[in-house]
Amino acid sequence: MGCSVSEYCNTFNKITNRTYPPSPPYFNGTYSNGKNWIAQLISKINSERYRKQQRVQLDNYAYGGATTDNNIVHGYTNGMRLVPSVIEQIQMYKNQSETDDSQQVFVIWAGANDFLENNSLSYQTIVASLINCVKLLLSYNAKRILVFNEPPAQYSPQFRLTGSAQQQYIANFINAGNQLLSNEITKLKNVNNCVVIADVYLVTNDMIMNPAKYGFENNTTNCLDQLVVCSSPDKYIFWDTIHYTTHTHEFIAQYIYEQLKQLKWI
Repeated sequence: MGCSVSEYCNTFNKITNRTYPPSPPYFNGTYSNGKNWIAQLISKINSERYRKQQRVQLDNYAYGGATTDNNIVHGYTNGMRLVPSVIEQIQMYKNQSETDDSQQVFVIWAGANDFLENNSLSYQTIVASLINCVKLLLSYNAKRILVFNEPPAQYSPQFRLTGSAQQQYIANFINAGNQLLSNEITKLKNVNNCVVIADVYLVTNDMIMNPAKYGFENNTTNCLDQLVVCSSPDKYIFWDTIHYTTHTHEFIAQYIYEQLKQLKWI
């Protein structure tokens, strides 16, 4: 469940009649130049399980532009078409799925679009909405839930252009929101469930601060500019002004894979 960073063609196929995001240069309706983190994660898990015939199945309900709850702030794709919020995505899952929820791994990565669509919202409001999403999953007997915190968006090309004061405001907003989210998630844990933070802030911040460590040469500007693609996308952290290249997604996928292994969820 979530927004553009996690979705795989839902907006492209179901909302925009395969017109947005434009493909190419976007990859097969995803918001990157190649497979995103969730597609790479599933491929990695299944490649290792191939001989055991224990392949996992991905049910992806994320939509580009989605907010946590359309009743709080509407989420749009391409600025004009309303998309299902995370709370609705969870309800869609429940209406369509007949699987045992206690055996599934649920992932939520959302919250950024709440701020982007209405920057007067407080981080407390956004976190409370995320927690409501988690509580809804728990009410459906979900036992294993991974909730992503927010990456350091102040370093994205979109916010680098806003000036140092706005960048600092974004940084403080994200840090405070991530801390509150961590505190609230801790309160939800008990012997009957496992709700865990995926610290995507940690891994993406390290990529931005130490780009050469990951093979990047550009950590400040976007590869895609007015639908013109740069010559070496894998050298860029950012694909467009807010989304990541598939190379960046590769490291996010590896981080989540290792976390899932540590939790013994895969």
